[in-house]
Amino acid sequence: MTHSLEQAAAKRILIIDGAMGTMIQAHRPDEAAFRGTRFLDHPSELRGNNDLLSLTQPEIISGIHRAYLEAGADILETNTFNSTRMSQADYGTQDLCYELNRTGAALAARAAAGEALEGAVLRLRHLEGHDVLVVASARRVDVAGHPFLVTSLRP
Repeated sequence: MTHSLEQAAAKRILIIDGAMGTMIQAHRPDEAAFRGTRFLDHPSELRGNNDLLSLTQPEIISGIHRAYLEAGADILETNTFNSTRMSQADYGTQDLCYELNRTGAALAARAAAGEALEGAVLRLRHLEGHDVLVVASARRVDVAGHPFLVTSLRP
């Protein structure tokens, strides 16, 4: 994977997607959108927890990924910027970190593979403070166990 990424970068400029948060804001999600049906009775306010939208509004996140791919992105960031225990503690959702990271990566993978997860070569990488899903090909993927999601999402 690294080799093919390096080869592609040697031939052309690779494009990373843009700001996930800005694209989410364009959808103007309200408190109800952040809660979805799953968190109707959650005791804390959830508005602003963009990572939670991967669970409650996955179609918004998937649509953003698809829009970036259609615009020519080679590299997708996962919607996991604040999927850490420290950040999620602000919302009382710190126990969801593994699920947020796994789902965030899966949504990006599905978008990259056109909903066919058994098609894309993916690798999670850390780039300038962000966790990114590098999409090198749409032909093969290894999603078994997601070992890179179990820890800190660093290579």
